[in-house]
Amino acid sequence: MSKMNRLKNSKGEPIGYMIYCPGCGHHHGIPVEMPLKENGPKWTFNGNQEKPTFTPSFNAVGECHFNLIDGKMHFCQDCNHKLAGQVVELLEI
Repeated sequence: MSKMNRLKNSKGEPIGYMIYCPGCGHHHGIPVEMPLKENGPKWTFNGNQEKPTFTPSFNAVGECHFNLIDGKMHFCQDCNHKLAGQVVELLEI
């Protein structure tokens, strides 16, 4: 199993990674190579699929906000779920 799945656009081109969030119970797509939509944001990735780091933080406004550093999800206080303010290991998908 893996902690991340590769995201591809409709043309089959790699665009980023999909992770599972235990806080909100959803999968989050994090675009790296190209934004998910025109002029949308994209993140930097350290290239380590076992202990990934993405910058900047990921924010699904009003639901989930975290930093993913060395394979650990650092949930911000403004999360709207039970893991707000906690640090947890990135789970396998």
